[in-house]
Amino acid sequence: ACLLPAPKGTSCANYARCVNQILQDLSNMQLWLRISLVVPDDDSMDANSATLVDSWETWNSFRLLCEHHSQLSVALDILSSLPSANSLGRWFGESVRAAIVNTDSFLTNGRGYPCLSKRHQMLITRFFNHNIQVLSEFETSSMQIIISGNSGNPKASVDANDFHNRSVADSQRHPLRLYLDYVGHLYQKMDPLPEQERFELGYRDYLQSPLQPLMDNLEARTYETFEKDAMKYIQ
Repeated sequence: ACLLPAPKGTSCANYARCVNQILQDLSNMQLWLRISLVVPDDDSMDANSATLVDSWETWNSFRLLCEHHSQLSVALDILSSLPSANSLGRWFGESVRAAIVNTDSFLTNGRGYPCLSKRHQMLITRFFNHNIQVLSEFETSSMQIIISGNSGNPKASVDANDFHNRSVADSQRHPLRLYLDYVGHLYQKMDPLPEQERFELGYRDYLQSPLQPLMDNLEARTYETFEKDAMKYIQ
C-alpha cells in the first residue's frame, strides 16, 4: 500500500481528481489516504479558537470524487483530541486500514511511562477487533518515524516482535520502544472474542444473499449455519 498525505483544508477537489486518475491505472496497489480524526476549524472567525471539526465529511467528499474506488482506503491519524462517540462510530463502517497514533496522544503515568486515556484505549481496542493495523508515530524537526508490525521492509519499519530479539542497549535507544510496548500491552490484555463473533468474523464486512430453505436445495452445513444464529430463537 501507498500512504497518501492528508488533504489540506476542506476543499480537496483537485487532489481527489489527481488520485482518481492514478487509481484508474493501478492494478495491485492500495492507496491509503491519511485523515485526522479531528482537524482545526479553518473557517472559525476567532484566530485563537481551538474549535475542532469532524473530518469524516472530508473523507466522504474525497471518496465520492474518486467514484468509491475499491483500492482507496483510509489511514486515520489519532491525536490527543477525539470526536464524539457517534463520530467515531461512523469510521467503523468505512474502509479503514490503519490507525496512526501520534506520541502526542499519550499521557505519562505515575511511573513515568507513556499511557493512553480510557477513550483512546477503547478506540485502539476496537481497531484491533476490526483487524486494523495500529501504527506509532514519532516526529522531530527533521524526521518522521512510522513503525508497522507487518511491513516487509525492515529498513523502513521495525517489526514488533523484532524489538524483543534485539539487545537491550539497542532497543533502549529507539524513541518508540515504550510506546510500542504499551500498544502491545493493550492487545495482549484484550478479552477473547465470544464464540458467536468468532463464527461471524469471516462475514463481518459482507452482505449475505438471503436464502429460501423451503424453495432452494441447501446443503446440510448451510442449515447448520442457520441453527447457529442466536437471534433466530429470540422472541
